[in-house]
Amino acid sequence: MVVELMPEYPFSIYGADAIRELGTIECTQGDEDEGSSAYLVKYRVLVDRYAVDGENEIKLKYSYATSDGLQSTHVITTDVKVLDPKTDFEVVLQDISGNDATLAVANTGDNDAYAVVVSIPEQEGFRVSGIPSNVIGTLDAGDYTLASFTVSPSTSTFGRGLLVEVAYTDMLGIRRTIQKEVEWPAVANPVSNTLSSAQPAPKAGALASGSNGLTYIMVGLAGIVGITLFLELQRRRRKR
Repeated sequence: MVVELMPEYPFSIYGADAIRELGTIECTQGDEDEGSSAYLVKYRVLVDRYAVDGENEIKLKYSYATSDGLQSTHVITTDVKVLDPKTDFEVVLQDISGNDATLAVANTGDNDAYAVVVSIPEQEGFRVSGIPSNVIGTLDAGDYTLASFTVSPSTSTFGRGLLVEVAYTDMLGIRRTIQKEVEWPAVANPVSNTLSSAQPAPKAGALASGSNGLTYIMVGLAGIVGITLFLELQRRRRKR
């Protein structure tokens, strides 16, 4: 007799051949337990890391030749229940004071998450000061925790969310990473709201630009002409 495991997604064979030759199996037409042979065939099967909860079929084919030389092939189909080891998270902005932001991270899935790390990756529009990651540890299903960061928007945040990464190890020991976008308060362009150091405020008494500067220049010239005429008149009177 020859048996063959025929795995389909989400199953695959691990570390062994799918086809096994069992040799001759004795059987009788009377008592099934008397004069019969039994074989236990073991397979190690992997489940795809992205498999979802539910029943999945796996097939086993076996072939044999009868004593009169007839070939016979049969396929057995059985259901195997697969449990999804993954979980999910929800990340929201809990509090913000200046550039100090506190994020609430909740495990909203059905499984516990281990070695959880919350990080803010490099991205356009935001700048993180200090360490960009928080090590959380284990986060049970249905539980939440807080993670604090120093975040400052580098450009306008209108219509822009903060990208956050949550890395964790699932119940099978597989490391996974989920990205979440956190809604951020709308902030105008921080550069446009500040006075550039390259353009210092004008000092007191300095000439203003535009029409006011022209007015000051004209008044100054009129004063100089007036003083010159006054001195000229005084000089002529003395000659007389």
